[in-house]
Amino acid sequence: MRNKLMSCGYCTIADIQEVSAVQLAQDAQISHEEALLVIKVAQRRGGSVQPTEPAVSARLLFEAERAQVRIITFSSELDRLLGGGIARGQVTEFCGAPGLGKTQIGMQLAIDVQIPAVFGGLEGEAVYIEGSFMLRRIAQMADAALLHLERVAEAKNDASRRAASASLSRDALLDGIHFFRVRDACEQSHPKVRLVVLDSVSFHLRALESSDAPSAPSTAAPTPGTVAPAPPRSRQLAQLASALSSLATRHHVAVVLTNQLTTRLTSATETPLGGPSLPAPDAGARLVPALGEGWLHACTSRVRLEWREGARVARLEKSPSLPGGCAAFDVTAEGVRGVRSDKKRGRGE
Repeated sequence: MRNKLMSCGYCTIADIQEVSAVQLAQDAQISHEEALLVIKVAQRRGGSVQPTEPAVSARLLFEAERAQVRIITFSSELDRLLGGGIARGQVTEFCGAPGLGKTQIGMQLAIDVQIPAVFGGLEGEAVYIEGSFMLRRIAQMADAALLHLERVAEAKNDASRRAASASLSRDALLDGIHFFRVRDACEQSHPKVRLVVLDSVSFHLRALESSDAPSAPSTAAPTPGTVAPAPPRSRQLAQLASALSSLATRHHVAVVLTNQLTTRLTSATETPLGGPSLPAPDAGARLVPALGEGWLHACTSRVRLEWREGARVARLEKSPSLPGGCAAFDVTAEGVRGVRSDKKRGRGE
């Protein structure tokens, strides 16, 4: 870290105290979290304590967002749909039926976040929270990623890429994924983490609900003039959404969730809030993401996975800045990849 700071002109404590975290992160090519930590240490050693960080212009924030390195998926079409890959500082949800590749995408990202900087990667680590972790499968993905980086280095005839590729191994990639089960305490410090995967959010919420001791329902009427407390599930969803959003923004990490689908029954009429009953255009049963419509607001972006003519397709349903669209992808022995041209021709595309 010291070499990075000195190489870009930050040679004294005073130099660091006079700069914002966004500017320091850009100049030294470090994360926003690391920049905040450096400034905090400099303030302590220099005897200067600032309770809040100075205001940052919208231009600097916009430039920092454009310059940030995203986490690729190894599917060019899916990366293009996501604006170049998974963004840090945001919560991205992949939802879909079983077998579409939600867990595969999560594991692939846990490998890809470790791609060295000379290959355009983040050179970070991942925290993976899941109930059943497929070790053989992620080892298979790690081997395929190593082979891919080796081929790129040879094709570019680049000594720095060859050295970076040679320094990696399957064990090193697996060491860079910190796995936690739902009931584990996640208070350990991993400063290189750039990705947190929660697979799946609905599964873990049910596990937390089942671990809570059931309380006897209250029969007392609410006191006049008071607001009845929110149901426990609603409070849990709100607390989880707030915690995930805070985790993404405060530590500048990419938070990726997977979510299951559930069946929603709709009647022949639906009653909008504050309005009369209207005919429902899709009366019957349909599959929707679990946790209800309110959960959509917890995610910065939502990608829905579905089958179309025997192929996996990702559809961007929500994004604050990207246009909606679809991208075909495949799950192969090597991991998540783009659809081969011969498969596209076979479907008449």
